[in-house]
Formats: sequence, structure tokens, C-alpha cells
Amino acid sequence: MKSKLINKIFNLLKKKRVPLKPISHNTIHSSEDRALEKYLAGKNFSSMSHYNQKLIVYDIGFLNHEAFRYYIFELILLVLEEKNLFSDDAFIQELFFSDYNRDKLLKFNNEERTIIIDFFELLLDEIDEVIGDREKYNQLEAWEQEEVYNSFKGWEEDMKRAILIWKEL
Repeated sequence: MKSKLINKIFNLLKKKRVPLKPISHNTIHSSEDRALEKYLAGKNFSSMSHYNQKLIVYDIGFLNHEAFRYYIFELILLVLEEKNLFSDDAFIQELFFSDYNRDKLLKFNNEERTIIIDFFELLLDEIDEVIGDREKYNQLEAWEQEEVYNSFKGWEEDMKRAILIWKEL
């Protein structure tokens, strides 16, 4: 399932343009913000410095709709390819519906929604696979549980809720 999802994302990104104006204008408040937008313009994730990749991951909510819909799939791809050089779960909240991001998420098309649903389902399957028998897992000491944690562990209920919402759209 993972390789199939990776292929879907590659095909999706081939059809998309790298955003030329990635930052929402209402979030540009300084010369540093303008410099960052100029730096990001037309760049895909892999061509950015590690520092700016981290900025995107942690501040992805500040990107405009077009940039968000592009970079979120590059981030998902990095997680799936296990090339993540940052905290995996730093961007996951941006895919959960809230009053803050509802308008942005409603702009996703059916193909993009399906990829997000598949991503969440894959993460949930991987968490279940790694944890295995829940009763035995719950009997482990906290430090032992941490040894088998998927970085998305703890987001399970949120991902399940998000899947239901994404499927309703």
C-alpha cells in the first residue's frame, strides 16, 4: 500500500506547479517574511535548505492555499519514504479540520482527499502493526512503549475523526 501511495503522490505532484507566491499576504509582516517568500518561490521541498524545510514544516499553516496544497504532499512523501529530517508529526494537525483551517482544507480536490485518507489509514495500520497486541503493549513500561512508538502515535483518534470528515466531503 505504501508504494502505491508514493506513486499516487508522485503523479499528483507532476501535475502541480511549484508555488511562486507561497506565503499568505496577510502573514507577511517583515522584511524577513518577504525574503522567505522570495526564497521559497518556485522551489520544491527537496531543493530547499534544511533550515527552510523546517520552517515550512512548522509554519505550513501560514502558507497560502496553493502552496499548502503543494507542500503538504511533499511532506507526506518524505514521511512515506522515511526521509524525514524533522519531527514527522509537526504538520499533521494541519490536516485535521478546525475553524482555523476549514476553508483551506475544503479546497482539496477528490484525488488529494483520497491521498490524505490513504495516508492516515496507512499510518493507523503501521501503528497497529508496530504495537501489535494492545493488552501486551499497555503492560509495557512507558520507556518500553516509546521504543515501539510510531511518531504519529497519539494522533490515532484525531486521524480516525479526520478520515470520517475527509470521506464526507
